[in-house]
Amino acid sequence: MARTFLDYASTRGLSRSALLASAGLHEDDLATHEARISAAAFLLLVTAAETAANDPLFILDFGSAVHATETSIVCVIGSTCETMAEAHAHLNRYARLTLDVGTRHHGPHFPLEMSRDGLWFVDDRDLPRAWRQITEASLLRIARGTRLVQAMPPLLRVVHFRHAPAGSVARYEAAFGAPVRFRQSRNALLFDPAWPHLRVRQAPAHVSAVLLERAAALLASLDEARTLSGRVHAQLRERLGKESVTMDAVARALAMSRQTLYRGLRDEGLTFEDLLDQLRRSVAEDLLRSDRLAVHVTAQRCGFRDVAAFSRAFKRWTGVSPTRYRAAS
Repeated sequence: MARTFLDYASTRGLSRSALLASAGLHEDDLATHEARISAAAFLLLVTAAETAANDPLFILDFGSAVHATETSIVCVIGSTCETMAEAHAHLNRYARLTLDVGTRHHGPHFPLEMSRDGLWFVDDRDLPRAWRQITEASLLRIARGTRLVQAMPPLLRVVHFRHAPAGSVARYEAAFGAPVRFRQSRNALLFDPAWPHLRVRQAPAHVSAVLLERAAALLASLDEARTLSGRVHAQLRERLGKESVTMDAVARALAMSRQTLYRGLRDEGLTFEDLLDQLRRSVAEDLLRSDRLAVHVTAQRCGFRDVAAFSRAFKRWTGVSPTRYRAAS
């Protein structure tokens, strides 16, 4: 999302480096698709662009000009779905990949509610009103996605926002293609009841399985990062085979004492040695099976100083020697 926003801002003549600096970011922070930044940093990017462009509704132009599939794997998954109902289910399942926040009522991020007026698509994410740009961009992607795929009269009937307008209401309505009302009880889109049955698919169906597998892996990684053991695992993987891996070094990297790290892992039923041992086994098996590296090279990459120690550990893990394991793979 941040990279796509910066790319768009650059097309509007804004300085990419200045926007990054205003948010305390560097290009390296956005170097990979898996990189994550805080919502606060993204909002600093947006507000800096608003100031530079002298346009408090800059986010609406971004949402209108950039297709949703350019901003998130979740939107790409939606484009492979048969119907909007299927896309909505995946949106709820993987919503945290776009923005990792809880919900106001502890249910789905985007519940659907049928009423006599139509079908409400509710944004129940627990976002402050001051984060209105994130809410506006999110609902605009949903609204414009519907408009781009439908082959029938407009299905969006009205838009509700909890916050006050940041600029011309007419401009909001032009972007959404529907009436927009502010200072409401919730953030939501009101659709025609036919909305869930709208046919979506814009990409080959077989692409869906690949994307869903990737999204599931990213979500698992995100969940892992919430635990102390997950953070330790990430530190170990980064250091393994490159430097001496010690509990003291990892504790320093996590800005805690060795004793605090020990107690935190104990509370999760783990020890530092457990995690290091599990990671070494996983890496060793992957290298011997996939890369078919020499045993001594594998030993080095797993952080062992000599082949004999590695061989003893590997036989303890698997019951066979590294050489026999590699030959059978």
